[in-house]
Amino acid sequence: MQFGLFTRALVLGVATTGAAFAQNDECAGALPLALGATPFDNTLATTSPEAFPCGGSLPLDLWYTITPSAAGSIITVDTFGSGFDTRLEILSGTCGALTSIECNDDFVGFESQVTAVAPDTNPLYVRVAGFNSAVGTGVLNVGEMAPPPPPVIEVAITDCLPGTFIDISATGTALNIDDDGEVDITTTVGNALLAAGVARVGSNGGVRFAGSGQDLAFSNAALPSTAFTPGQVLFPFWDDFDTELGLWGNILWEEIGGTLIIQWDNASFYQGGATQDRATFQVQVHSSGPAFAQFLYSDIESVRASGGASATIGYQNGVGPASNDVQYSFNANAAVHNGTVLSLVDKSLSSVVITDTLPGTFIDISATGTSLMLSDDGEADITTTVGNGLLAAGIARVGSNGGVRFAGAGADLAFSNATIPSTGAFVLDQALLPFWDDFNTAGGTIGDILWQEIGDTLIIQWNQAGFFGAASAGQFATFQVQVFAAGGPVVAQYLYQDIEQVRPNGGESATIGYQAGGIGSDATWSFDTAGAVSDGTVLSICYTDALVGTKYCTPVANSTGKTGNMFGTGSASLAANDLVLNVTDLPLNAFGFFVRGTTTANTLLAGGGQGTLCVGGTTARGVGGSVVTSGATGSVSILADLTALPSASGPVSATVGQTLWLQFWHRDFVGGMATSNLSNALQVQVGM
Repeated sequence: MQFGLFTRALVLGVATTGAAFAQNDECAGALPLALGATPFDNTLATTSPEAFPCGGSLPLDLWYTITPSAAGSIITVDTFGSGFDTRLEILSGTCGALTSIECNDDFVGFESQVTAVAPDTNPLYVRVAGFNSAVGTGVLNVGEMAPPPPPVIEVAITDCLPGTFIDISATGTALNIDDDGEVDITTTVGNALLAAGVARVGSNGGVRFAGSGQDLAFSNAALPSTAFTPGQVLFPFWDDFDTELGLWGNILWEEIGGTLIIQWDNASFYQGGATQDRATFQVQVHSSGPAFAQFLYSDIESVRASGGASATIGYQNGVGPASNDVQYSFNANAAVHNGTVLSLVDKSLSSVVITDTLPGTFIDISATGTSLMLSDDGEADITTTVGNGLLAAGIARVGSNGGVRFAGAGADLAFSNATIPSTGAFVLDQALLPFWDDFNTAGGTIGDILWQEIGDTLIIQWNQAGFFGAASAGQFATFQVQVFAAGGPVVAQYLYQDIEQVRPNGGESATIGYQAGGIGSDATWSFDTAGAVSDGTVLSICYTDALVGTKYCTPVANSTGKTGNMFGTGSASLAANDLVLNVTDLPLNAFGFFVRGTTTANTLLAGGGQGTLCVGGTTARGVGGSVVTSGATGSVSILADLTALPSASGPVSATVGQTLWLQFWHRDFVGGMATSNLSNALQVQVGM
């Protein structure tokens, strides 16, 4: 017996007398635990005053501490290998003010285990006892796992989200930065991407949040930048500014609520000073909300700024293999305009956004569309040639109850609406839900549901559609869905013409939104909310993954009255080699070709035609082949083939990181006379 007491004394590092042995019998005497196995014996323990939330009553307990090596470490303690029925608790705080993290009685058999994520590096408390008042000898096994790496946030830049330019020219703190200078500010605003604390504002249109790189150079570069290793940086407009210590415009900052604002106010370009050599724009960093940061442009169309003709716009996460860089544009004329709002978002959470800040036009097809003559709770398949990066062309299923399904084999749209995502008996899969409610047009006799394709737009219209049981005025609604061939981040719109009557009441019993079904991300506008939409409301469905490249340059209207709309789909990956170049809004049956340059340009009336050539340097025609025609749809799509791009010396392969400047040149007629015109231009940065 004495030998057992002596052994126990060696393990615990205390004397063998009853009073001394009880050193860790209470919280205040807790003994430190090391990683690995530590024997214990609670034979002489007593019951502490703190309640033990598991494993019965009258615990004869012992107390220990564990000091985590880092915040976020995962601490695990168990009693595996003990000789009696144990229970365990792990707590944070201090004696007298403890918070139980986890308590466990039987994890495996009669043995216990608890786990905690360390909130900081302060000691955690561990309390061990037997079931009820059981005593015996046992072992405490302690393990620690390093904190998991922070989640990789894959970011995207979208122009879909709304934003408001908040002018701080009269209220902000002036930084009075010299030519090519930078100044540190200390901000309380931070989020999951951009940490609060010290941020470094550069005169040349960038803000660094992490990294020890040199000051931002006056000569901008493509992203990621290596020459000046700028670390984690927001680039609203990286160009060569010089406010001459605040004499030629200024750079200011201010925190308003949970938003940090940094504003280049009437800032002069290097050796500028004249009105045409100024620009006004700002960065807003948000502590919460869908956007980590926004770039807002108030006056960026001056001669020198030219919407980004010599600027880099984007985000650099930091140079290295784990970088997550997003280049919106690089030396692209008219890449941004006065009023443009660019939002830096989490791609995985914000791939689909619904906004009411973008314009749209209700196109009434009540007299021209094809009637679907749907019965109560009925659905009908239509075949459409219109598709985009989110919504595929082909079969779409239109439901009488205010929805259109584009993918999946779910049941018909129920008359009883639900929250998004809808599950259970009425799985919607991928669906547009402009107004999911209980309609019944009774085969087209109480209003109607029609569809029509006009150019590159699919329109589906609920026209004076009656609600179930409708028999009087005030129980009808008119609204429509428009789906667009991918020509911008807006892939579809909901337009409301007559939705304020008594029964619809602006959405009082309706679901409005988009259900992804695994394509993009769910987005809810409203659920059973009166007044959620009004007559004249336009909701835009924006998809941040829909396009490849940055559209730039301001094209000239062609004979259709529209401007040729060029955009990329697929990807910019050299390995995948699936970049598709598309142009819509062209004259019918117009011949043309894609031209490639090695830099940007701004050549008016190019080739004696009507358009502006926005690619320059060494140019070559025939990207993706030679001459193509817009045909009966007034549109063109062609695989670019990045492994065989035209050049002066013959076909060459693109390289990773290379910037491509692309534009479509086409035949046109004005006043019966043959001429030519050009679409907007597209800038694509080739990836792996």
